[in-house]
Amino acid sequence: MTNKKFKAKCTLEGKTFRDVAKTLGLSKSELHRKLSEKDFSIREIDVIAKSLKIDEREFDNIFFAG
Repeated sequence: MTNKKFKAKCTLEGKTFRDVAKTLGLSKSELHRKLSEKDFSIREIDVIAKSLKIDEREFDNIFFAG
């Protein structure tokens, strides 16, 4: 997951990192750790995608781009 694109999508959807973390049942610091380590489960990716309204075009670009 690319942090820059993730942050941009959060901003576009009017969500903060704290909002996304809460949706996942994580603290803000745990979300930052997972972002830096690229350590998300499939369930977490699915929850993030739904929460941020990420469509199929954006999905690979946000979650799997280098």
